[in-house]
Amino acid sequence: MKKLIAVILAVIVTAASTFVLCSCKDGGKTKSDNDKQSGEVSSEASATVSDDGSAGSSAGQSTPQSVEEPDDDEPMPEVPVLSEGLEYAINEFMHNAYTVTGIGTFSGQHLVIPDTYEDLPVTGIAKKAFMGKNVLRSVIIPDSVTDIDDQAFYVCKKLKTVIIGKGLKTLGYGTFLECESLESVSVDKENPDFYSAGNCIIKRDTGKLYVACLASVIPDDGSVTSIDADAFVGLKNLTGIHIPASVTDIAVNTFAYCPRLESITVADGNEVFYSEGNCLIKRDGLLLSGCLASVIPDEVTAIADNAFVGCTGLTSVHIPDGVTNVGEMAFSGCTSLKTVTFGENCRLTAVKSYTFYYCLALENVVLPEGVTTIGQGAFCGCAGLKSITIPAGVTSIGDIAFNSCKALTTINFGGTVAKWNAMQKGDGWKFNVPATCVVNCVNGTATI
Repeated sequence: MKKLIAVILAVIVTAASTFVLCSCKDGGKTKSDNDKQSGEVSSEASATVSDDGSAGSSAGQSTPQSVEEPDDDEPMPEVPVLSEGLEYAINEFMHNAYTVTGIGTFSGQHLVIPDTYEDLPVTGIAKKAFMGKNVLRSVIIPDSVTDIDDQAFYVCKKLKTVIIGKGLKTLGYGTFLECESLESVSVDKENPDFYSAGNCIIKRDTGKLYVACLASVIPDDGSVTSIDADAFVGLKNLTGIHIPASVTDIAVNTFAYCPRLESITVADGNEVFYSEGNCLIKRDGLLLSGCLASVIPDEVTAIADNAFVGCTGLTSVHIPDGVTNVGEMAFSGCTSLKTVTFGENCRLTAVKSYTFYYCLALENVVLPEGVTTIGQGAFCGCAGLKSITIPAGVTSIGDIAFNSCKALTTINFGGTVAKWNAMQKGDGWKFNVPATCVVNCVNGTATI
């Protein structure tokens, strides 16, 4: 996951009465690269928390401030009215054309981009041009537009309808990322590069599904072979997804931050993926995505980065014996996750960075005997965590691993006091942990 969203070098933990800054030494990514092979687990991860306390992904900046939102939705006009007051710049590649660069003074709900400006064609929409503009309810993009740059409509949370003309040739990454209310997407039938079916936007030559929405049904006619990493991210009211047999490439965290997702199914005959226990699983044993109704099957051997990230409805999870790797941020932002258990013979050797970040309801954790490392921010922001059992084999605890675990009163360590004192502990690993927290060792107690 090396391209899509460059995450700021910090993790913000939002609590009811205080804000705590968790400083990280290493930056990271929260999303996989568009061209990355599905199933690859990243070595870097981070997350942010929005003002309402919900976990979410970052795009190299804080969540953008939105313009004032109207109280009521206006009906979409039957006859489109060209939007005035938009900002433009000469296209850097086509000096005889313009690119839309921002919303300017336009304040309406229904954006209709003109096909010309100052007698020159409008051919592009700039990077982040309409990012965070929650005033928008619909967008009509004319035939003249050939290029839409990265994150052009990122986190337009109230955007419901997108209509794209026949000229579009390139879609940047994250174009409609986290447009959580999106209900309808379409492309002109005469567009030679993209087409729409089942409320999805699909590239004709590759069969990759680039844009999805709440009403999406992935076509099962064999035309779709892959799903872009951005396609479903942040669709907060998405409840179910069915993967056709033809889909053989799905990026890690494709269904991240879909908190109401409760059903994941895969068609019979799919040679790469299958579903069981409401989990999306590769046939090599890697669990790619889960949901609030997931029960992890025994045959799973690894859980991918971000597999359950932002699944706020998940309340309990059991990690079976066969799991040897749980990816970074795998359960990050699962704010209702109260119980995590491991198989008696679970072969997990590490709790990776931010695996249980901001799991507010998590209370008691007993780590498997084979665990030797607890990564950076592994339990950061777990405000309800009361006790944790750490096996004797653990030799290091990463930076801010237990930052803001304000209810942590007991650490049960399987080794001696001397071994606890000799353990490598990162910067801020116990920041905002009560000074009265007791470390119970096999031969006495230690201080944190």
